[in-house]
Amino acid sequence: MDVFIEQLTPYILERLANSYQTNEEYQECLKQEDEIYEKLSEQLPDEQADQLEQYFTAASATATVREKIVYIQGAKDFLTFFKFLSK
Repeated sequence: MDVFIEQLTPYILERLANSYQTNEEYQECLKQEDEIYEKLSEQLPDEQADQLEQYFTAASATATVREKIVYIQGAKDFLTFFKFLSK
């Protein structure tokens, strides 16, 4: 099953990206996030603004990995459930 999921992963991630692009609630949250970030970075001294940027880069990377893990686990669970139903 893991090989199958590995082969599906690019398609899964593409569908996930498409979902983000078309979801109005997500887009609104992203806009709000960007506005708050811009206000913060304008008010902070350069060194702190750089640290804030590094923090958000690291946090975004962590969130990306977490979302990928959750999405792939959901696909695995679906396949396991599908196998169970087909017995």
